[in-house]
Amino acid sequence: MKVIVSTLVFSLFFASACLRAQSQGEASAKAQKEFVAAQQESMTKAAALYPEASVQGSALNTAIAERAAQLRTRLPAFFRNKNWPLLLTQQAAARLGIPPKIVPPAPVPAQPAPTTAPPGPTPAAAPAEPTPAAPQVLPVQFEPPMASARTDSSGVRNTGSALAGQAMHESSVRVEYQFPHGLTGVAEVQCFFLGRNDTTMQHFIYSSLSAPAHSHDELTFISPELLGTTTTTKTYPVGTLTVTSSAGTQSSRTITQTDTTRKKGSTPQGWVVRFVSGGNVLKVLSNQPSLADMAIKSAGVFDQAIKDADEAAKSAPAK
Repeated sequence: MKVIVSTLVFSLFFASACLRAQSQGEASAKAQKEFVAAQQESMTKAAALYPEASVQGSALNTAIAERAAQLRTRLPAFFRNKNWPLLLTQQAAARLGIPPKIVPPAPVPAQPAPTTAPPGPTPAAAPAEPTPAAPQVLPVQFEPPMASARTDSSGVRNTGSALAGQAMHESSVRVEYQFPHGLTGVAEVQCFFLGRNDTTMQHFIYSSLSAPAHSHDELTFISPELLGTTTTTKTYPVGTLTVTSSAGTQSSRTITQTDTTRKKGSTPQGWVVRFVSGGNVLKVLSNQPSLADMAIKSAGVFDQAIKDADEAAKSAPAK
C-alpha cells in the first residue's frame, strides 16, 4: 500500500475513500471545503497519536487498510463522518493493543509579572455557564450486530479433524443531532455498547465511546468485536465397514463419528447514547426501553465507564 508523505502521512486508500465519501455526502462547495478540512484535521490527530499508522507495511498501517475495506462494503455511511480517519485508526490500534502516543501540551507563553495595584472592591464571580437544553435528535440509525466467524482446523487422533468456529459480533450507531438554541457550554456525546454474558445472563458495557458535541453534527460509533459462542466439531473414525457384492468383490469404507460441543460466549444487546454537559445528562437514547431505563437508574455505572475509558487513553504509555 502506497503512503502519502506529508503532514498527514496516510495511505492512498484514505485519500480515495475521502473523495468518494465527500462526493456522496456533501453538495455545496462550502460544505465540501469544510468537510475536507475537518477530515484533514482528523488525519493530523491520528498521525500524531499513532505514528505507526504512517509506516508502510506496519501492522497498524495494514490493519487500517483492511478495516477500511470492510467498512466500505458493510458500512459506507461511516465515511460521511468527518472524524472517520481518527475513529478508524483508534479502532485498528485497539485491536492490536497499540496505545496512543502521549502528545505533550503546547508551551504556555510566559506572562509578565502583574503590577501592584491599590486595593479595590472584590470583583464579582463570573456567572456559571447555563446548562444547554436537550438537543433535537433525528431517528438514530442502528446497524444490527453483524455476525462473522473465525474458524480453526486441527488434526484429531492423526486421522480425524476438528473445526472450531467462534461467532464475532459488531454493530454501529449513527446519530445526527442539533441544539436548537446553539451550544454555549461544553457538551459531549457518549455511546455505550452493551452485551449479555450467555452463561451468567448478566448485562455489561463492552465499549464506551465519546466525542465533543457541537451545535449540529453527525457521528458514527462502531462497536469492537464481541466474542460469541464457540462451536467445535470433531470428526474421527470409529471402524471400517466391508461389503461383499454378489460378484464376490469387496469394498470397504470408514465409519466416522462427529461430536459437536458449544461454549457459550456473549450476545450483543444494543446501545445507549447520552448527551452530557457539565455533569448533567441532557438526553438518553437507546434501541431498547429497558436499556434506556438502566442508563437512567444506573447513571453512575455509565459515568464510570466513560471515566475508565478516558483514564485508559490518558495513562497509556507512549510507544
